[in-house]
Amino acid sequence: MKSFMQARPVVESGFRDAVVLENDIFRVVVDLEGGMVPELSRKCGRSFLNAHWIPWFRGMTPVSGTKNGEFRALFQKGPLLERIAGNFPCVPSFGGGAPVKGVEIPAHGWTANDRWDLVQVETDEKNDCVSASFRLVSPSDRMRFEFEKTDLVFARESVHYTILKIKNSGTEAANINAAWHNTIGFPFLTKNCRISASADRWSVPPLGGEFDTTGRLAVGGEFSDLRQAPTRTGETVNLSGVPGMIGHTDFMTGAVPKGAPLGWSACVNSDLSLAYVTWFPGPEAVPEDEIGLCFNNFWMQYGGRSYAPWAMYEGAPDQTFCLGMENSIGAWANGLAESIARRELLGRPTTVSLRAGEEKTLLYATGLFDLGEKAPDEPVSQIEPSSDSLRLKFDHGVVEVQADGTLERLRKVAKSK
Repeated sequence: MKSFMQARPVVESGFRDAVVLENDIFRVVVDLEGGMVPELSRKCGRSFLNAHWIPWFRGMTPVSGTKNGEFRALFQKGPLLERIAGNFPCVPSFGGGAPVKGVEIPAHGWTANDRWDLVQVETDEKNDCVSASFRLVSPSDRMRFEFEKTDLVFARESVHYTILKIKNSGTEAANINAAWHNTIGFPFLTKNCRISASADRWSVPPLGGEFDTTGRLAVGGEFSDLRQAPTRTGETVNLSGVPGMIGHTDFMTGAVPKGAPLGWSACVNSDLSLAYVTWFPGPEAVPEDEIGLCFNNFWMQYGGRSYAPWAMYEGAPDQTFCLGMENSIGAWANGLAESIARRELLGRPTTVSLRAGEEKTLLYATGLFDLGEKAPDEPVSQIEPSSDSLRLKFDHGVVEVQADGTLERLRKVAKSK
């Protein structure tokens, strides 16, 4: 019997134009605004469970009598926060920061802030998938980029695949950041979820950023084991278990090992028997015309921001619980200017260079997988890819899931476009 697949335009909350891509067991929603993916859900029983974070403040509008400018200053504090949700691409900057060559770049780049043009919604019987294609051109003549993005869902798989093509259409070589900003939330993210990633060395940002007053991790600290991260009080903490709302928000960056065929991150909810997994080609395992990401990042939004929009008003308790599982080329999430200045972090480059007229492709995948009746209550320790699966290895078992583990099938689709 032929599998159900469907691709269709929709209007989601906030009157946002979007596209739904789905099969029998899996669904993603891709917004035109900022390429946001507010929904990545898998069928659980009779309904679908959405793993992605949708902020409680998303799409808020000012009440009658409130000046719109005052409202935005308090609850949005930047255009990105008006639409942020789930996952989105960050190019040419990962984070905010100073201008580059006199050009002001919005936080997380134009790809996360501007409206993409919808080019095509397609059911591709040859490749057994549904897809949506988008296009975006940067608004600055002094930093000119063209972006083409294709989002795909294949039959019988619970995976969102993305092909992102980045072209420097300017007259000079350019250094850029490139990242995917995956963020998960309730009901998938709960206390005692288990997190892990491919990185073998980790770094906490230095002073001077947004986590100065909210973090519990040692400022500028480095460590190799998520279970023994140094804190500001001289102790260590096990970061592999999600603690719930503890009144702290932290950020850390980890270097994907040199020569790794695959970079990945994972969050396991054993109560739901689900694993949220991101993966991409390793930085040294890609052809010349591709981008391999260098860093795993965890943004641990576990409280500590007693100000809007994370809290209901200035001084109120932080009520925003989510986990960023971001993968990037960049210096922490401190923006392109700092990435250019530092050049490398933990022995990995913090930018990728594009010659004038050059185009590079970034392949990326996010899956929400069923772990079976006896889901391990522990983090994923390693992931082994094959052409039709991912082997999720735990200390006490292995779960094999259906997916394009090597991304070779996705690579062939990319070359045909």
